[in-house]
Amino acid sequence: MQHGADHGFHGPEKLPAIERYQRPDPVRPAVVSIRLVRQVPGMSKYSTLRDWLRSSGRSSVRMSFDELDDLVPGGLPPSAYRHVPWWSNESDPASTHSRSRLGWVAAGYRVETVNLTQRHVVFVRRADSAA
Repeated sequence: MQHGADHGFHGPEKLPAIERYQRPDPVRPAVVSIRLVRQVPGMSKYSTLRDWLRSSGRSSVRMSFDELDDLVPGGLPPSAYRHVPWWSNESDPASTHSRSRLGWVAAGYRVETVNLTQRHVVFVRRADSAA
């Protein structure tokens, strides 16, 4: 990713119910990362991702795993870094894939591509989703 490039992630500035702390970004010292450190009771771990995608208003969003790790309370699990099926677009209510069902699918997006080597994912608004 190039410095100064607009990569679609602008942080969870409008998530007041989340406890946060700030830390310097080791790659870009002038940038401060916000890591969500505590899940709010009664809220899905992936609700912050859902809300952020909904509010983005974008048809396509490319995010690094580090950005997602900062956005999701407690970070991404190790399996997200190792297994492409973790990123499946499962929407069945009986599914155990709450990350998609309560995260990006609930926001009206689907994973178009995931790159485990370069550690990024591209979410695309579903055609059946209202803009």
